[in-house]
Amino acid sequence: MGWHQDYTYWKCFQNPETLLTAWVAYDDVDEENGCMMMVPGSNQWGLLNGSDFYEQNLDNQKNGMNVPEGQVFRTMPIVMKAGQVSFHHSLTIHGSGPNISDRVRRSSALHLMTGETRFRYDERHQYLSTKQFMASGGKDGDIVQGDMYPVIYKKGVTA
Repeated sequence: MGWHQDYTYWKCFQNPETLLTAWVAYDDVDEENGCMMMVPGSNQWGLLNGSDFYEQNLDNQKNGMNVPEGQVFRTMPIVMKAGQVSFHHSLTIHGSGPNISDRVRRSSALHLMTGETRFRYDERHQYLSTKQFMASGGKDGDIVQGDMYPVIYKKGVTA
């Protein structure tokens, strides 16, 4: 998984500062089986060019990301046990290396946003979520809501 910032793929939502990803490990993950790597502090750099989830050559890609002057592209492995969850900001640069072990690396990524997040139409970024939101009557500037965006926490409400 190439170096990327999740917000690159979420441009149909305003408020990148409030978007998070919860990455759930189904198997133990370490550098040998391609654990996620993050660039600490990169969420403060803004949206960079060169973000590509599908790129396989992490070293070459790193050089094209336009890291702000004075900042260092330093990576940190996110080693986790099965069942653990890692949270990261939508502007955090992250990726993973190849799995060179004989173990699998299964996971899920859940994308989280606040209840105040608004839809932003951008014809250049017509992702499935954009099309589904618009098909349900949503338009530019509307609060993001509906069956595709379940509420998982509401202050003051207990289960």
